[in-house]
Amino acid sequence: MSDSTIRKNMVKLSEEQGTVIRSKESSRLMRLINKLIGWFNPTFMSSFITTIGETVYFPADMLEDDRSVWTVLPHEERHCHQFRKMSLPIAALVYLFPQWLALFALLSFGAIWDLSYLWCLAFLVFLGPWPAPGRKRMEMQGYAMTLLVIYEEAKAVGEEDTCGVPPYIVRQFTKSNYYYMWPFKSAVEKELQAALEKVMDGRIDKEYPLASQVRSIIQEGFKNDA
Repeated sequence: MSDSTIRKNMVKLSEEQGTVIRSKESSRLMRLINKLIGWFNPTFMSSFITTIGETVYFPADMLEDDRSVWTVLPHEERHCHQFRKMSLPIAALVYLFPQWLALFALLSFGAIWDLSYLWCLAFLVFLGPWPAPGRKRMEMQGYAMTLLVIYEEAKAVGEEDTCGVPPYIVRQFTKSNYYYMWPFKSAVEKELQAALEKVMDGRIDKEYPLASQVRSIIQEGFKNDA
């Protein structure tokens, strides 16, 4: 298998959709976001790939590693598809709900004229780690593509029968990395297993744009190395 060849073809596929790949360290936006969320996700800049709109931001070290890029890019390309379909503002509101409701607390400044506006401070409760159905749905689609990559790699070396949902993916939904977006472990495991079954029987190819092309790129990459 040639990681560089698979990366080249995977990047080409994404760029054909309009996707841009950048380094996090070169982005002021990423550095600002890190200041806002670094307290609960301290490895945001070094360990997480972030997609906003049609731009995928990789940590510099990952961007230099071919395998890190091609194994993650299908997940992020799915997010780019979501942004294209919904538009950036709507996708952002869906992804950040209900936490963005805390912004209504700013109405409390109206108390300068009328003390009744102080009740708006109650919106600050939404800053807590409440379950986020929109974020869960969007990430579930992204991790379905991650499972496609995992399955095709396992299949290429004859180990598809042992392929399962990695525990680290479950933790992404239930722990702090995504602000406890869906802390219901058994439900997450069930939904991810259903996604894996769609990968294994080919149904995902009909549901997700580019899934079949991603599959072909990985298969060709391993075949050329045989």
